[in-house]
Amino acid sequence: MNKLYKLHCSERIYAGFILLMFFSLLQPLGSAIGSSHAVTRSAVMTIMGKTSDAVISSERHFLVSESTVIFDESGQRIGLDDLAVPCTAQVKYQLRMDKSPLCLKIYVKKLENVSRREWSSSDHESAE
Repeated sequence: MNKLYKLHCSERIYAGFILLMFFSLLQPLGSAIGSSHAVTRSAVMTIMGKTSDAVISSERHFLVSESTVIFDESGQRIGLDDLAVPCTAQVKYQLRMDKSPLCLKIYVKKLENVSRREWSSSDHESAE
C-alpha cells in the first residue's frame, strides 16, 4: 500500500508540473489576445468646433491631449487655442474601446471664410 501511495503522489506531482508548464505557456498568448493594440486611422474631416479637450466633427468628439500635434495651413505647429474652426483637416487619431478617439496629429488643410479661434459654446459636452 505504501508503494501505491508513493506512486500516486509522484503521479500527482508530475501532473501538477505538466499543468503548471501548460498554463505558463498560455500566459503570453492570453496577454497578447487581451492587450489592446492601438488602432490608428487618418481621415480628412471638417472640424466644426473645439473645446478645451476635444475637437468636434459631425457631432463626434475627438479628444485632444498634451501629446496631440496640430499644424496650421502653412505647416507651423500651433496649440489648440490657435486652431481656427470651422476648418478642413487631415486628422490622425487612435481608436479606443468604449471611449472617444484620441487625436494624434491634426493638419489644417483649409480654413472656412467664417473660421475663428473661438471656443465652441458650452452646449457641447466634454468628450471624456
